[in-house]
Amino acid sequence: MDDDLPGAVARAAAAALPGVKLTAAAFTRWLEAHGISRHDLAGRGQDLYLAAACAAGDAAALQHFDRTFLGEVSRHLARFRFDAARVAEVQQLLRIRLLCEPQLRIDTFAGKAPLDAWVRVAAVRTALNLIEAERQQVAALDRHALEDAVAALASPHGLGAGEVRVHFQTALEEALSGLAIDDKTLLRLHFVDQLNIDAMGRVLKIHRATVARRLVAVRARVLDGVRARLALALDPSTAEFRSLVRLVQDELQVSMERLLAVG
Repeated sequence: MDDDLPGAVARAAAAALPGVKLTAAAFTRWLEAHGISRHDLAGRGQDLYLAAACAAGDAAALQHFDRTFLGEVSRHLARFRFDAARVAEVQQLLRIRLLCEPQLRIDTFAGKAPLDAWVRVAAVRTALNLIEAERQQVAALDRHALEDAVAALASPHGLGAGEVRVHFQTALEEALSGLAIDDKTLLRLHFVDQLNIDAMGRVLKIHRATVARRLVAVRARVLDGVRARLALALDPSTAEFRSLVRLVQDELQVSMERLLAVG
C-alpha cells in the first residue's frame, strides 16, 4: 500500500470529522492489521477511518457514529413497522454489539460496502433476531401454559402428565377403532399416505370440496370420541381438552399415522 495514502486519507477524514483524534500512524497500523486493500481504502477512506477511531474508543468518533449511523436505524427498519420503543431497543442492541467489548463488531468493518449499508444490514439482522427470540419466548410461555392446564386437569385425579398422555392415547385408539371403514380410509390417505385433498378426490372419485368437508367431519368425530372417553377418567372441560390436544399435537400426528397404518 502506498505509504502516503493512509496518511492522506487520515488527514482528509479528520478534517471532515471534527474532534476525532486518531493519528495517521494508528490508522495505518489498523489498516495493516485488517488487511485493507488500497482499492477499499481509496473508495471508503472516511468510513474506514471512522471505524478505526471507533474501535480505538475515540469519544468524538463514537458520538459521530451514534448520531450519523445509529440515528438512521428507524429508516432502516421502516418495513418492520416498529414503534419508537422497539426502534430504540434495536439501537441499543447495536451500540452494544458494534461499539462495545467484547464483540466490538465495528472492528470487523473492512470497507467492502459503505458504512451506512453495513450498519443497515446489522440493524435488520438485529431486528430479525429480536423478533425470533420473542417468538420463541412466546412459544415457550404458551407451552408452559398448556402444561399448567394439563397439570390442573390431572391433579384432582392424582395423575401425572405421563398418565394423562396414556389416557389420551388409549382414548384415541378406541375412537379410531370405532370409525367406519370409509372414514378410516379417508384418514389413512391423509395421515399415512399424506395426500392432499386434490389427490384424495381423485383416489376416491369425489370432488375436492367433498373431501375437505368429510375430512373435517371425521377429525371432529375422532376428537369428540376421544373427549367422551376421557370424560370417564378425567372429565376435562372444553378448555382443558383443547389444551391437552395442543400439547400433544405432534404426538397426535405420529399416533394417527401409526394407528391408521396398522388399522
